[in-house]
Amino acid sequence: MTTNTLDLMDKFVINENVNFNAQLKKFNESKKIKFLFLRCRKEPSWFVDVNKIWGPDTEAEYITDVLTDDGSNNNIEFLSIPKYFDFRLINGCTILAYSSNEYDVNYINHVVVHLKPTVLLHLSDETGARPEYIHVFNKVKLVYRQHKFLYKKEFGGENKPSIKYLPLGYHSWDKKYYRTNHISIDKKKYRWCYSGTPKNNRLKCIEKLSFIKPNFVKRTGAFETTIMYQNSVFAFCPEGNVGLETTRIYGAIFN
Repeated sequence: MTTNTLDLMDKFVINENVNFNAQLKKFNESKKIKFLFLRCRKEPSWFVDVNKIWGPDTEAEYITDVLTDDGSNNNIEFLSIPKYFDFRLINGCTILAYSSNEYDVNYINHVVVHLKPTVLLHLSDETGARPEYIHVFNKVKLVYRQHKFLYKKEFGGENKPSIKYLPLGYHSWDKKYYRTNHISIDKKKYRWCYSGTPKNNRLKCIEKLSFIKPNFVKRTGAFETTIMYQNSVFAFCPEGNVGLETTRIYGAIFN
């Protein structure tokens, strides 16, 4: 029986508590596919990813899903390094993942030139507003990035076959969803629910829906959405920051 990607995330959290020098030595000597994750802070990013909301590195699920098709990672050596760790101590890598909210293009370019990865996971560029990274993309064979935004021709990035797009997926707070324990409609606490910040058009829609009571409208804590969804007849999923697609749709479906 294979391990699923959510269990794999838990393994990464546990591994970050292992002595870092031992991890580094094992990574440098490994003959496996070497996956390097640049943390968004000094403390372990995987722990932050799976236990907090709206952090700069909430892409842990993306990474585990790309790592494996069946939840096993026996052919992969994984290492996450603290922010601005001396990457010259790393003996190359196959896959490099980073948040473009945290690392600028010049730093990533230096890392790519030194480590010579084959694949980049360019994360957090939700609106496709950082075309300067295309010059780094041209130095690797394959790039996975979030959402499908085509760069303008002057940046040389339109329809590049070496750039693949990650679909918008589930978020860290949906990690503990479960498909059992269903509550019948007549016993649910709320007619509808919404978790997030009421802003822009979302606020107008929520105001129009507010006459339908009882409802659940507030920002939830980590892993609270499962309880919210289970106790609601339907989930309000307004458009995201960029388009109609939103992680709430996936979260609602999961639950």
